[in-house]
Amino acid sequence: MSWARRAILTAAAVLCVQATLPGQAQFDVASIKENRSGEAGGTIRFAPDGGIRAQNVTVGSLITTAYDLQTFQLTGIPGWAQDVRLDVNAKPAAMATRQEALGMLQALLVERFRLTARRETRRFDGFALVRANGAGFGPNLRRSAVDCEKDFATTPRCREGRITYGTTNTMKAVGSPIQRLVQLVTGHARAPVADETRLSGPLDFDLEWTGELVPSGDVPALPTALVEQLGLKLERRPVTSEVFVVDRIERPDPD
Repeated sequence: MSWARRAILTAAAVLCVQATLPGQAQFDVASIKENRSGEAGGTIRFAPDGGIRAQNVTVGSLITTAYDLQTFQLTGIPGWAQDVRLDVNAKPAAMATRQEALGMLQALLVERFRLTARRETRRFDGFALVRANGAGFGPNLRRSAVDCEKDFATTPRCREGRITYGTTNTMKAVGSPIQRLVQLVTGHARAPVADETRLSGPLDFDLEWTGELVPSGDVPALPTALVEQLGLKLERRPVTSEVFVVDRIERPDPD
């Protein structure tokens, strides 16, 4: 039996989300409306001032964004929270960083959705992202002169970062921590990915991989692209990962 199928609890809850913490920043204005368009897919965008504009998204997507989770890390959520689509527009009272905006989104989930949850640690079959060539960098990976996690609003170059999906998928990262790449790889691997690259600080990188199930032509599959372009590789191994267990969540009153 695999680790994933018998994921076992290895640590007690380390956080309980029950109420907005005293002094925690909150959005000055927030609108939540149900989206009945029937369209597939949704988007969550961060404005330069720290506002959030989400269109046609589920509550599950809001939670994974707010708490920096992958889909497999979210459990205990009711069916409606993965089916009902929402539009959310929220603005801070003053300029805010991305991290501050995420904190305000957490406060919004607690206040408007009555979210209570806890974190647990479980063990799964997964991967480790490691250096493929010792301490070397791949041709498309380099240290960055800007830190877009801290200075997004005041650094125009940060707006060059993007992810596109299609026959060919691309990720252009500017001033990003290695965790942003780990998040992308985790989503594609559909399993936990541990960061064992020992890369710290902001990075610039360009990654291109095929969106086809069977690679054809010159565009490689993601594992190959990681090695050839970034000098990183995936190794399969048991991984300990945090999960976010939802104990309670309610439908918000529409604005």
